[in-house]
Amino acid sequence: MDIDRKPRVTFIGPTEEWRARKHLFRGLYELPSESIFSWLNVLKETHSFFRKECIVIDDSLSAKQRLADLQDSIEKGVIVSDAGALHAVDDAVNSERFGTDITTGESPEVVIQQSTVLQPAMCHVVRRGADPIVEWDENGYMIAGAFPTLFMMGGDMIPSGSFSQDLIDHLMRYYDGRFENNVTLIATLFNQMQRHAAVRKAARASTTHAKTLQKLGQLASGVEFRKSLLAAKNNPDSPAAKRLNASLLRILPVVGGTIPFSPFERAGTRPKLAAMRFRFGLPQFWVTVAPPEQDDITLHRIMLLRQLNAWNDEECTCGQSQCRWAQLPKNLKESPRLRLSISNKCPALAAFMFERKMELIQKAILRCPASEDTKKCRNYTEREAGAFGTVARFNGVVEPQMDGRLHLHMTVYGSSFTPEILTRGATNEELRLFIAE
Repeated sequence: MDIDRKPRVTFIGPTEEWRARKHLFRGLYELPSESIFSWLNVLKETHSFFRKECIVIDDSLSAKQRLADLQDSIEKGVIVSDAGALHAVDDAVNSERFGTDITTGESPEVVIQQSTVLQPAMCHVVRRGADPIVEWDENGYMIAGAFPTLFMMGGDMIPSGSFSQDLIDHLMRYYDGRFENNVTLIATLFNQMQRHAAVRKAARASTTHAKTLQKLGQLASGVEFRKSLLAAKNNPDSPAAKRLNASLLRILPVVGGTIPFSPFERAGTRPKLAAMRFRFGLPQFWVTVAPPEQDDITLHRIMLLRQLNAWNDEECTCGQSQCRWAQLPKNLKESPRLRLSISNKCPALAAFMFERKMELIQKAILRCPASEDTKKCRNYTEREAGAFGTVARFNGVVEPQMDGRLHLHMTVYGSSFTPEILTRGATNEELRLFIAE
């Protein structure tokens, strides 16, 4: 955006190259007014939110002309620069995310094309209804209204409450990637997942931990509570801060223990790790797994099918099960940066590829399948030896890296006998004599 709040396009390269290639970048700023207003009229008739709110579409010639004028102003105002400083900044930004396949490693000062002084915020009048929208029974209606281009028929076919994991997986696996490419939708669903988990946990805890929640209410409504929090923040090592922290930790996990990706969820894994150590002894291996999902052939086959829109093309090589790495485009095979940039554009698809790699590691390398897969609980002596020997159990934590790629930290317990059995054996006189012989 420039100082007049109009989108601007900056092309780094010579003017002659921009003239020859500008048609390739037209999709960045093209505003097809005829198609836009045609689809808006379709949404007005098919979308439940549009019908219920009686939204009126202004498809007059003047409205269409304003879009056409905006597109012309964007195309005429393209900034074309071949300055070395801009090339260095571009390389530095891209190399941080996509590797060291760059022309230079030097990064100069930030290049400013226009004034960066913040402009006054634009005010938009939002009409308010008499009653608020409640997520618990109108969530589908709200999501469909916020994302009309994703849910073309409205919210009648979407669950009225929280989205189930099966529905989210279905959306993230959609063939053209429209849902996983919408960052706002992903952030909204993630925010709802955390808030709804907290509310459901609080509702369950209100019956079983009524006294604890009453204590929390009395503590939070106290006049001195805010002052105590600020004092503890400013002086966290003081005895008063430690007492306050201890009292809060006894209360808050009652509600926060099941909130996904919360500090309380991470704190809840510590007793599990302690139980694993007590049951199986110290871990034999500490393993960090970072599979290159950006090099997964299935991921690139799907992305090529999306790009070519060749899902029903029987002649397309990417859609055939016998497609191999050698049949992929040459530029894709030779550029690690390009492959990494493609995987970053499809985070849900990359996560599914990561999950497949983890299942392969569990079954083929660790040889420690879950009981739900084997349909029975096997003893230690029935387990097969893998790359880490006979594995009794393992515990893993998945974390994102700086660029969003996933990796796994895993502790592998290779004991064939539990510490309890070893302790009993060490104190058994007959066993000691047998070993001595």
